[in-house]
Amino acid sequence: MADISNLKERAEAYLTEGKLELAKECYLEAIALSPNQAQLYYKLGEVCGQQEKWNDAVDAYLQAIRINPNFYRSYYKLGDVLTQLGSYRQAVEAYKMAIKIQPEFPWSYQKLGEVLMGLENWEDALACFIQLLQI
Repeated sequence: MADISNLKERAEAYLTEGKLELAKECYLEAIALSPNQAQLYYKLGEVCGQQEKWNDAVDAYLQAIRINPNFYRSYYKLGDVLTQLGSYRQAVEAYKMAIKIQPEFPWSYQKLGEVLMGLENWEDALACFIQLLQI
């Protein structure tokens, strides 16, 4: 049985080689060994997103958030995936949570502004872009 550190290293190597399914298997095996590590679910979500398995990515990011509600990057990536799924209002909420947790992460403002523009919420979108410029 491989240890978690070894599985993460193998997964990263597979990602570098573009072997997404093998990377996913490593993360799933690591999660089976240590199901309470938010980072493992986050990385699984990234792989699922690269595979365009959007619903699996949503599930992985939500699990990361359940384990660590202050993991702003999971909210950010969840927003990206929800945008891909066309769930724009949910994406707005995910980006807002990322901003609430980590207000100095500029990409959340950019993505939130873009989604708000798509929803034709011009005033709030402009406020996001202004905030982005102030970071």
